[in-house]
Amino acid sequence: VITVVDAFGNVLSEEMDPLARATAKQLEMQRNVEAYLEKRTQSIMDRVLGPDQAFVRVSVELDFDQREETIETYDPNQTVLRSEQRSEEQSAESGTKENSVSNYEVNTAVRRITGTVGSVKRITASLMVNSIKRVVGLDPQAPPEFEDRTPEDLNNVTNIVRGALGIDEAGRNDVLTVSNFAFATQDLKRAAEKKQDDE
Repeated sequence: VITVVDAFGNVLSEEMDPLARATAKQLEMQRNVEAYLEKRTQSIMDRVLGPDQAFVRVSVELDFDQREETIETYDPNQTVLRSEQRSEEQSAESGTKENSVSNYEVNTAVRRITGTVGSVKRITASLMVNSIKRVVGLDPQAPPEFEDRTPEDLNNVTNIVRGALGIDEAGRNDVLTVSNFAFATQDLKRAAEKKQDDE
């Protein structure tokens, strides 16, 4: 099998193997769901904490199994007479003998449920929250101090992200990990500014 790709790894030729094509479509769908959830959650964090104050990464496991379930329920309390047969026999010895046979139809309900292909099976997400930058004194060259966010703030942010991602820890065993620390971008920015001032 020959596959043509561009410089960025994008497939330019059509894959002939149906299994490989299906796997590629599933991987693409998974990446699209992850990107969508990351973008949606990141935009909320940018509004709540400010730009570049939080980063979220999402890993999604999708269920591509196709399931069909048929459920039949019988209600013996609701029966309908389907057929009835009566016969009479008369004889001089025993007199009149009557036989009756009744057939009843039991009420039946049938439901067919088809599972969705590509439904979310599990979400694992990491949220990194930047510490709060405090400026000490009036000297603009003084290094800033960083202070961890309060447990209440982190709990509020965690609940926002949990809702935005649709985290279901009980049902799907989803995992959300929240970390609070000073981002290295602050140090890189200061180093870039210092390098610019030195030149």
